[in-house]
Amino acid sequence: MQIEWPVRLNKHFEAHFKSVQANDFPPEAVARVRMPVLTVHGKMDRNAPYGGGREWAATLPDGRLATVKEGAHNPWVDEPAVVTWIGEFFAGKWPANAEKVRN
Repeated sequence: MQIEWPVRLNKHFEAHFKSVQANDFPPEAVARVRMPVLTVHGKMDRNAPYGGGREWAATLPDGRLATVKEGAHNPWVDEPAVVTWIGEFFAGKWPANAEKVRN
């Protein structure tokens, strides 16, 4: 789409993401998070690489990764069960497919 052409999209990224890019999230800081964290990530995501989701889940002490194998950037669209997985997580249970990722 025309709004996604680099000449337009790059202006958006420059304006919106400066504050995000200025943040520093060293692995040591992430490793201090002491609550359960469920990361849901689509393997086909071209916007946020799947390896990044695996890295988050591996770095968090009580983190798990629920993968949507055929999912993209909005994995709940490709796999409606994501809503159930999140509900299970908020109810205090890990979804059956929530993987403990090791470095």
